[in-house]
Amino acid sequence: RLLHPEALERIELPEDTAPPSRPLDRVLADRRSIRQYAPSPVPLPLLAALFARTARVRGYLPPLKYEQTQRAAPSGGARHSLELYLVAREVEGLAPGAYHYDPFGHALERLAPWSEELDDLQRRTLCVPMQEDQPPPASLYLTSCAYRTGWKYQGMALSLIYRDTGCLMQTLSLAGTDIGLATCLTGRVEAPMTPSFLRPYRDRLIHVGNMAIGLPAPTAAAHRLVPLTTDKEPERA
Repeated sequence: RLLHPEALERIELPEDTAPPSRPLDRVLADRRSIRQYAPSPVPLPLLAALFARTARVRGYLPPLKYEQTQRAAPSGGARHSLELYLVAREVEGLAPGAYHYDPFGHALERLAPWSEELDDLQRRTLCVPMQEDQPPPASLYLTSCAYRTGWKYQGMALSLIYRDTGCLMQTLSLAGTDIGLATCLTGRVEAPMTPSFLRPYRDRLIHVGNMAIGLPAPTAAAHRLVPLTTDKEPERA
């Protein structure tokens, strides 16, 4: 369990009050990468529900000496090396800044107030790869405590960590779609990590991905899907 004793404060998150989940086939059909967001803050209860449904620890798996935990997203050897950091620009009921999500206590640890550094972090890891000028109201900076996986799998560790990252990203995307959030994942990673709020942990963590979070913009252009044809082969360039 990774805790941040240097945290400025600890915010206990509310229990999941989001509407009950819709049928899985509808959630799968509705999932999209959304890059434009409503000009309004993200409600904290929705973020709490997102964390609870995707990353919260549900309990330990035997044998207890290996400290294996059960969570919504699968992980090689139940090692669950991934740690979620919230960059909150506009979250209702939350001071702007950087936070760590504690999946054992379902709480946020506030690590830094809002700054130009966090603005630049969102623009580099999200706006540039999404090709958007406006940064999202909130985002996740995904990291891995690589040693959790490495002590057991050694040379396979990095491969498994990236597979775990893909599993968690898909889980986050589907849960976000289900509760009405607009999300977009990016693979722009930093080595070494640049956030100053993670400076004491640069020898323990690696950056593995990002996710933009907001409410869907009512005027966002709908995706135009070209239907597949089955009566003839597609034209080749």
